[in-house]
Amino acid sequence: MRKNILIICDKDEVYCRRLDAELKSRLMMQTEIYCFTRTDLMMEFAEKEKPLVLVIGEGMLDGVTGSYESMLILEDDLDPDDEAEKVDCSETDEDNENASGEASPAVSDHIRRVSKYRSAEVLISNILELCAEIPDERIGVRTAVGTHDTRKTVFYAPVHGKGQTSLCMAMALNLAERGRRVLVLNLEPCSGWSVPARIPCTPNPPVQQDDEDTEEAEDRWEGLSELVYHASGSEAKFRIHLERLVRKFSSVDYIPPVRIPGKLRSIGRKQWQGLLRQIDSCGIYDDLLIDLTDAAEGLENFIVDAADIIYTVTGEDPVSERRQREYEKGLLLWGGKDILYRTKKVRVPDELRGSEQKLMEFAGTLIDE
Repeated sequence: MRKNILIICDKDEVYCRRLDAELKSRLMMQTEIYCFTRTDLMMEFAEKEKPLVLVIGEGMLDGVTGSYESMLILEDDLDPDDEAEKVDCSETDEDNENASGEASPAVSDHIRRVSKYRSAEVLISNILELCAEIPDERIGVRTAVGTHDTRKTVFYAPVHGKGQTSLCMAMALNLAERGRRVLVLNLEPCSGWSVPARIPCTPNPPVQQDDEDTEEAEDRWEGLSELVYHASGSEAKFRIHLERLVRKFSSVDYIPPVRIPGKLRSIGRKQWQGLLRQIDSCGIYDDLLIDLTDAAEGLENFIVDAADIIYTVTGEDPVSERRQREYEKGLLLWGGKDILYRTKKVRVPDELRGSEQKLMEFAGTLIDE
């Protein structure tokens, strides 16, 4: 397998070590990271290994020669609130002479500048965006041993407001506590769920702080519709885009949902199937939890293709019971007997919705059944 090499080069050895630790703890890509505080040693190593991305402090650029396909320049004086900016690399050969008279590092258009004091999330995002611009044949992909089949759990309710999303997140957190890697997809448009600070419907749980929890920051993350688009590409590029788009809620990964209902309706059955195949082939996640709504076109096909188990969240009131019966009759008329076989009807007691811990315990009993 081709190795994915990432080089960090900066005069500050402590900074290098900290960034190295952050990247190793957060990057899902199979990547080998090497740190240097001397440019001569870095260039010698890079000549042999051909790194995917060179992350280098601006003060180290003088004297650096060689060809680097992708480069992230860490600037000391760039405003930490500024976004990383792409650099115009259209200079002439004379412009590419550094102070010592030697040729500056030859690079393509794949170069960015960012303050070295930005968060690890911002640095990782820029590294992944650079990786996404690299040709497929340059990226190594780890092949899972045997057939990896992510367990798919779908939550769907013909009646709204009965705790479906709350139960989905509570189960995701419970599974993560058991050491499983969990990814959540929310298929509800306009869900207000782009940065979930708590389990929905719980009144006063601890709020997870997020320094990018602003409307401006949320708009930068297209989320689910973009991930579906990239699922039609190569496995290597899909892994990069998955990691670039995924967000964290506690120990659970999730993809920000779409905001415009039309985007969900425009996604067809083959596209959903392609997304699920790509998630399976990554071999990263043990569980995929799907919070499903009627906004997705071809609901019944998606459930059939996706679900190992379906939780139908119901209510105890007469209207909910009648709607549930009509839903089950409709499935039988459509020929969805196998869906009913894989369906578990669940009622989330009202008294549990005010407690994140009780909801997680309730979800744990469902997992253990």
